[in-house]
Amino acid sequence: MTVAQFVVGQREKTVLGVAPLKNKLLCGLVVTVLGSCLWSVPALLMQRATQIRADDQWLVNSVNELKASSDRWIQVDLSEQMLTAWEGNSPIYSILVSTGSAVSPTPVGVFTVQAMYDSVRVEREDNTPSDIPHVLYFATHYAIHGTYWHQNFGTPVSRGSVNVAVDHAAWLYYWASLGVPVVVQP
Repeated sequence: MTVAQFVVGQREKTVLGVAPLKNKLLCGLVVTVLGSCLWSVPALLMQRATQIRADDQWLVNSVNELKASSDRWIQVDLSEQMLTAWEGNSPIYSILVSTGSAVSPTPVGVFTVQAMYDSVRVEREDNTPSDIPHVLYFATHYAIHGTYWHQNFGTPVSRGSVNVAVDHAAWLYYWASLGVPVVVQP
């Protein structure tokens, strides 16, 4: 087993079973977790995508099952560039988003929120640190998160994650919880 180190608040944690993280690049980013960690290990390291590749009918059936429940769930519509927060069959919050570009598409499927962080610090390729607010990881390298560096909502320009305006991301972060289903549809 290998060891990963990451920061939770001001304390460094060590976790067995994942690739080394401290001072290492992962997908071109050095990641440090800031703020409250709602799960002990970053989802991008420990969780494989729970995506289920399926035909459109399977996605329709999944949406129908979620609508028949009273559960909270998130729907991302790639063609409309819309995110809708649902409680059962009731849409309670809907916003424009920016999903993955043609080069780095957002994966289609049914996922769950795997990890939640108030803020995630990344070091970009130019060594500039950046704090990404209100992060909900739903697949290994994919998250719904606040975005302050562009205002192109309604246009797919991200590297695969779902970019949301910071104020909307804050609302979603406090409304959601671990395990909430995330349906990403074409």
